Amino acid sequence: MLAPAVLLLHAMEVVAAVAVFRSLGSLGSLWPLVLVAVLIVAVGWRALIVRALFWLAGVRPVPVDLWMRESRAFIVGYLAMAVDPLRGVVARNRYREEAAHAGAAVVLVHGWFCNGSVWRPMLPGLRAAGVAAPLAVSLAPVFGDIDRMVEQLAISIERALPASDQPLCLVAHSMGGLVARRYLQRYGAARSVVGLLTIGSPHHGSRVARWGLGRAAQQMRTDSPWLRSLPEPGQHVNTLCIWSPVDNLVAPAESAQLDGRPELRVANCGHFELLHHPHVATAVTNFVVECGAATAARGPNQNVVLRAGA
Repeated sequence: MLAPAVLLLHAMEVVAAVAVFRSLGSLGSLWPLVLVAVLIVAVGWRALIVRALFWLAGVRPVPVDLWMRESRAFIVGYLAMAVDPLRGVVARNRYREEAAHAGAAVVLVHGWFCNGSVWRPMLPGLRAAGVAAPLAVSLAPVFGDIDRMVEQLAISIERALPASDQPLCLVAHSMGGLVARRYLQRYGAARSVVGLLTIGSPHHGSRVARWGLGRAAQQMRTDSPWLRSLPEPGQHVNTLCIWSPVDNLVAPAESAQLDGRPELRVANCGHFELLHHPHVATAVTNFVVECGAATAARGPNQNVVLRAGA
């Protein structure tokens, strides 16, 4: 849903960076100040995007502390998503051997215009609980069809978890919740999905989505034909919806609920901040442990290595 603003922002930053580095030789001792100025502009633009999203979502007035926390989560999240893949933090083909003896396999599904590194804040809590190597998928293209992303999710799961009888626990943020629900519809009969946890997912659409680019944004619009074709999870799937009444991307905020399903309401928390909130991290950890994803039965001398795979 952030496509136009993010693309414009990145284009401006690239132009500014090129201009700065081309002029460093003639700046003498002033070049550190110029670099600081570029950094301030980059941070300021992102903060303005967050402010605009609160306005579009109808959160008015916006408390300063809420704005600052969400801006920080937004900036930190996108920095991780840009750097982590280059460092190999989200690596391929590491999941199978580490999760071979686990119970339910945890699959992390990111939201729109994100990648698997957005789950970085959740990893320490899962590690401490003994959850083996969550599979953090990265879906593309960001402007593409959600149904195409579902197929990518299915391929990633089949490659990492070829044993079809291993149960799955799906944990999803934002648009990822819709991807997970469509996956459940198409592949739930072939793969045993025992849990579905969504964090700030626009289950009933969002009016902010009309400002986004691409097919996925159209599908997330309120009362879209695509959403109307999406069935709710069956009663046999353990479900939890985590949401915030001041979500700056899901509007109305209640769209992140599923009728009659358990929910966790996190007050005074923005869309990206939900991934950093300690209550959300605790709820995610407790949920996946209840789904049978903990590996304590391996024994005290067996270390669990927590990595993300795609």
